[in-house]
Order: sequence, then C-alpha cells, then structure tokens
Amino acid sequence: MERENANPMPQTPAGQTPTGQGGAPAARRVPNRRWVVELEGLPQVIPPYCTCCGLPTQETELLEYQPDQKGEKKERRYEKIRLPLCPQCAAHRKKLRRARKWCFWGALLLGLFSPMLDYLIILMPGGWGMYNAWLDFKEAVFFGFDQMILGVLIYLLLGVLVRFAPLEPRHSTRGRSAWISAQPADSQKLEISFTHPGYARRFAWENGAQAREEGCCNPVEARNLLGYTPRLGLTLFKIVAYMLLIACVGLLVLWPFIG
Repeated sequence: MERENANPMPQTPAGQTPTGQGGAPAARRVPNRRWVVELEGLPQVIPPYCTCCGLPTQETELLEYQPDQKGEKKERRYEKIRLPLCPQCAAHRKKLRRARKWCFWGALLLGLFSPMLDYLIILMPGGWGMYNAWLDFKEAVFFGFDQMILGVLIYLLLGVLVRFAPLEPRHSTRGRSAWISAQPADSQKLEISFTHPGYARRFAWENGAQAREEGCCNPVEARNLLGYTPRLGLTLFKIVAYMLLIACVGLLVLWPFIG
C-alpha cells in the first residue's frame, strides 16, 4: 500500500523568513555535521523552508522509505514524505550528480581506449622517452592492468580539475540536505537527518521532538569534485572492477581468434 504524507505545509507571508522560538535561524553551515530528529511515525508539521538554504519555498522533493511493521515479514508498507527544496538548491545538487557521473564514465572510457592516447604522448615534449617507458611498463604488468591504473589516474586528475563555484553561506550542503537515516523494524519511529541546523531545530520544535548533532560526511566547503567523493577508495575500486570485467569479456570474445 502506498500513501503520501498528507500534512499540509503551513503558509508564510511572502518575503518573511522564520524567526522567533522554533524558527529556522540563519545559522552558518557546519561542514561534516548533521542534525537528527527522531519522530514517532510521520511528521505532523513540515516547515515551508528549504532544507538546504532555509529560505521560504513551496517546491518539494520526495523522500521514500520502507519501514517494516512488526510481525509482517512478507508485506511491507511504503511511505512517502515531501520536504521543501528550492529550485536553486535542487540545481546545484543536480550539477554535482552530473559531474560525478561524467567523471566516472569518462575515466572508465579513457582508460579502456588508452592505446589511442599513445599518439598524444609522442607529440608531447620528450614524448618518445615517455612512450618507451610506458611500453616497458605495459610489458611488465598483467594484461590490462596498465589501463586500470590509467583509468584511476584519469579519475583523480578529473577530480582535481573539475571545480565548483563556492556556495553562498546560507547553503548547508552541495549534496542531499535531508534523508531518512534510520527506521527501526520493531517500532514506528523514524529518524530524519538534516544538514541545515536551523531547519532541523525548527522541524523538531514543530513536531515536539529534539534535534541532536552528529558527525557525517558533508564537505560543503570543498571546491573540486575530489573533495565531494566521500568513498574515494570504493569509487576507484568500481572503475578497476568495471575495466577488469570488460577486459575479461573482450578476452573471452576474442579467444577463438587468438592463435
């Protein structure tokens, strides 16, 4: 069964920002921190302010979670919650996702087609010496390993070269600003994490809860893509794994024609 959170968002006069007790103050962002609000079930009130920058907005994003009901192992109840997210914050979040995707697949493809880059190496100053050293290296390593190394190096290079303009101080993150962080299977409790401290306190106050501060990966001050790669080792491992899989498939396809 599916149903959306039907709680109406409270209206705020145009041009006003939340102030006073329970309001969303213009708190300065804090890198690598989050504020967790624990609720008993769905929130009763959702303040109409962007969860990233804290400005009034009527635009929302959909958060989905799948809580288990006690004693029900086969059937699951799906819930949906809409939280505010202004178009400007949605845009810089989308830009980050697009940059991650293009750099990952770009490094993968450039690594796979690295033989085409040999000609470019020759054209560089001292290119022949570099090219001969590269050939000696390729002969000394496992088949395809040189391409894996090149793919990893290309991703690291792109991660440094792809840069972002600094966010205005009111923005609390460049990535996701709110997410379901926990949902115990034996109760209806729900934990929602926020990167904006002011919104988290306002949200908690409106719903009779408390906001506790915890650590998380939110490098909001980073200026390049590498700084926004929280699990760099896992990302590089994926590049190597993809290239190894493609190399193995290619070898199996070409095996009948070898020799």
